[in-house]
Amino acid sequence: MQSVVTRSRGRIAQAPAWQTFLLVFLPILGVYLLTMDRANLEQGVDAIAAALPAWRFTQFGDLDMAQFSELPWIIEVNGRILSNRPPGISWVTMPLYWVFGRQSFTGAVPSMLPGTATAVLFSAATVGVVHLTLRRITTPVLALGGALVFGLGTSTWSISANELWAHGPAQFFLALGMLAISYNRFVAAGLAHGAALLIRPVTALVAAGTGLAYGWMQRSWRPVVLGGLSAALGLGVLVVYNGLVLDSWTPVPASYGESFVERAQNQSPLAYVGDLLGMFLHPKYSIFVFSPFLLFTIPGL
Repeated sequence: MQSVVTRSRGRIAQAPAWQTFLLVFLPILGVYLLTMDRANLEQGVDAIAAALPAWRFTQFGDLDMAQFSELPWIIEVNGRILSNRPPGISWVTMPLYWVFGRQSFTGAVPSMLPGTATAVLFSAATVGVVHLTLRRITTPVLALGGALVFGLGTSTWSISANELWAHGPAQFFLALGMLAISYNRFVAAGLAHGAALLIRPVTALVAAGTGLAYGWMQRSWRPVVLGGLSAALGLGVLVVYNGLVLDSWTPVPASYGESFVERAQNQSPLAYVGDLLGMFLHPKYSIFVFSPFLLFTIPGL
């Protein structure tokens, strides 16, 4: 038995990157496909509102959401009924809706399966890209183990790969950006980060922090300037889309953030304390439930 393990470790250590990528990606993809949410209307409102524009555009060539006007995150803009989700999450979902979507459907919404499958594919690919990045700083065997922990012990499985949340596709492009940075490909990293913020605008903070930190470590402005300028292309596309479609020339339209702003203004300080404690102690929603690997970090605190 020990010799089998030793031979396996040796083969992994000598295998090219594309082979160990598949060794991570394919099993993770299988697990995610088996456990993904197959419901339709029972899915999260964010996932539904992200999938509907992809379905509508691939089947009818427009973004009209009039038939879904009663659903959350479906808004009226200058007489048009639209989804207020960032455009990138719908764009990456369009290929599977193009192939598998159907104009007619029974129930309140079309099948969410193409959207959920998109989330699964991007989430599994994220784990593979994390493995490739880890290979840059450690052995292939450790990189494989680290990627499997990331894929099976964090909310990449329980959240990103479960429904069409923005998390999975955004994670993929953030991971791709980190891989590019490991090769000092700062323009490519910026483009990947720009794609991430088209899917989830808040990831602009991740891109900015990554660029500034790496620039400081290298004592060079090159990562900051090249990465920042190329990421700004994604920001520009987002602003133009919001302006032309949602009539709001900002990265985050008011229609998207109104409820969060109102909550922040009206919530009591004690509620914030409760939220903070719940993040660690809630029996159903704490970070230790969705990312159980963190339990193993407690002894080291």
